[in-house]
Amino acid sequence: MFNSMHDATIAFARAARRAQAAPTRAAIATRLDSDLEETAAAAPWQPPVVGPAPCDECRFRERCGLALLACEAFSVYVSGQAAPRWSCAPRAPTRSRFEVIFRASSA
Repeated sequence: MFNSMHDATIAFARAARRAQAAPTRAAIATRLDSDLEETAAAAPWQPPVVGPAPCDECRFRERCGLALLACEAFSVYVSGQAAPRWSCAPRAPTRSRFEVIFRASSA
């Protein structure tokens, strides 16, 4: 279904934004409390990946997905930086960059 992990991450983030029903404040507070308790000790919180992605119009998108490659622009994107930062970052995908990104996110 997805060519790579970053395609899946982007799709998941976009689907989360399109939630059909708006939760109540009480439901949000309950969910946040339980999520924070479960994940606080395991890993530091990172902001969700939302909005346009550097891969959306990139000519290397298919190649990166198939060969598990990533570029500096994608690295800046998954770290939560705004579009002006990743839009000017280099687009030279490598396997080592992919490993650094996904090793850091799974640690």
